[in-house]
Amino acid sequence: MTNEFLKIDENREIKFIKIELLLENKNNIKLHTPEQIELIKKSINSLGFNNIIIVDDTNLILAGHGRVQALKELGKDEAPCLVINNLNENEKLQILTIDNTSTLMTGIDKDMAKLVIEMLEINEASLELTGFSVDEISNFKLDDMELPEVLSIDKQENDISRESSLKLTFGKRKVIITEEELQLLENKYLEYIEKFGVDFGFINNLLGGTK
Repeated sequence: MTNEFLKIDENREIKFIKIELLLENKNNIKLHTPEQIELIKKSINSLGFNNIIIVDDTNLILAGHGRVQALKELGKDEAPCLVINNLNENEKLQILTIDNTSTLMTGIDKDMAKLVIEMLEINEASLELTGFSVDEISNFKLDDMELPEVLSIDKQENDISRESSLKLTFGKRKVIITEEELQLLENKYLEYIEKFGVDFGFINNLLGGTK
């Protein structure tokens, strides 16, 4: 594929370049965490490579360092690149910077995010590839729900022993819960979240029902 290319205009063309020839840009301001690289890798494996890398005429990366790293870790040989010729040093820095900063200027339409998540859930599709964390997905679901405080943990002074104790509150009821029991409850909750991606239905599952 290396010799294939698509000329856009006199200064721009799209072509496949061997990853070993792509040069990391020392001026890159973006930090790429291992978690982000793993997400990019999963996206490439599941959905394909859908976000092109931008380089100059020396193969210096101007946009796409995280994608290049993900391709390397996946053992890929080549990457589709937009090659831009005749850039001066200022223009290279501007392209490099705006690619990283422009996404920081936007927010999330929460109503639309909820709708997208609901559609994916209905179709039993993975929510991991949305890039949202489990907590963010849960928050989207709960933001517009008016729920009473039915479950809480209170640390209170025991009148008899004068020792601190934890109390599990649900509705108007309070029961003492030990640190060990609380840890078991937390572990059950985390297992449920890891399996289903949301906390809806956790109590029903805990009581022996199904999600």
